[in-house]
Amino acid sequence: MLSSVLREGGPLLGNLKRSMKLERLHIPKPRRGEVLLKTTSCGVCHTDLHVIQKEVPFPMPAVMGHEVCGELVDFGPSVSEQERIRLTSGGATHFVAPFIMPCGECHQCVEGQEDICDTFFAMNRVKGTLYDGETRYFTEASNEPIAMYSMGGLSQYTVVPVSSVFPLPPVSFPPHQAAILGCAIFTAYGAIKNAADLQVGQSVCVIGAAGGVGSNILQIARAYQCYPRIAVDVNDEKLAACRDVFGATHTINSRSFSSADEVRDAIRGVTDYGRGLDVSFEAIGKPATFELAINIVKDGGKAVMVGIADVKDKASVPITHVVRRKIMVHGSYGAKTRKDMPEILKLLANGSLEVSRFISREYTLEQSEEAYADLADGKIQGRAVVRMDG
Repeated sequence: MLSSVLREGGPLLGNLKRSMKLERLHIPKPRRGEVLLKTTSCGVCHTDLHVIQKEVPFPMPAVMGHEVCGELVDFGPSVSEQERIRLTSGGATHFVAPFIMPCGECHQCVEGQEDICDTFFAMNRVKGTLYDGETRYFTEASNEPIAMYSMGGLSQYTVVPVSSVFPLPPVSFPPHQAAILGCAIFTAYGAIKNAADLQVGQSVCVIGAAGGVGSNILQIARAYQCYPRIAVDVNDEKLAACRDVFGATHTINSRSFSSADEVRDAIRGVTDYGRGLDVSFEAIGKPATFELAINIVKDGGKAVMVGIADVKDKASVPITHVVRRKIMVHGSYGAKTRKDMPEILKLLANGSLEVSRFISREYTLEQSEEAYADLADGKIQGRAVVRMDG
């Protein structure tokens, strides 16, 4: 099979290094409790870009891509009859897999915190393997092991734990577009439901609103009838889409101001009496926007941090203000796979979630590096996907 293999990370912006190349790997064999998917598509996410550009450490060589849609090909050993029925009884032709693949057995999973599963982080995010400490990807030429970022979705076939695979309900859009359910929508849903505990009618601001996660936070906030829904980004054309497509009631281009204080005041000025927001969402992962998210919420408000940053980055927090005014700062990495993914699919099935209009570009597997270069260059609105049949 063909896979896009990252062998040497580094800056992509304006400098295509051809560090991601197509290589032939063995079709992986699903092991205990796993399934084999023939990958239809994979989302192009900024989190991958952090690894590609060496801002977040990860083993190399590796196959990136962590939100996929595919066809079910085979079950590994010890997949229960109950799980087989769950996946096959409805006649689904395509399946989606979110990027967090919880083990279900560590103390975090047992306590209902599967979005911070210890096994997933220790094995996958640190070592690039699945639960047993081994990858499923090996080169045809020399059997060289290749690390997997989540399931390593930039590949024609992939292996995923069965508990992290979900049948796609009948949809009105091409199934390959459903790949974004596994991170862009999954992460937004987790930020809103689990971190923010968002309530109907609350006021929200999304910093980095034009990206895949930010635009989906806006979309879900619209379903919650939140007001105002403020979109903050740096491109007027993208902000127009935030308003016209994704549901923002107000847009603010932060580049039109000369200081962070002016941006803060402009955002607060939209709220009643300038008090600030009930909830802010930071979806970029920059120190300045992290600080801004804290400074725009009202007394007793919540700042939900979603954006992944360069691991070297640090932000300054106004300690006294946070303490005296009961500001809650809440990290949010994703949703809870086994609990939340079925709810996301219900929202999709009843028409509450828009998918097609979030896909602004499509690439072939051979164009994987070009896709991430375009992402680094700010050319992608919402989300792009890599199609395996392109």
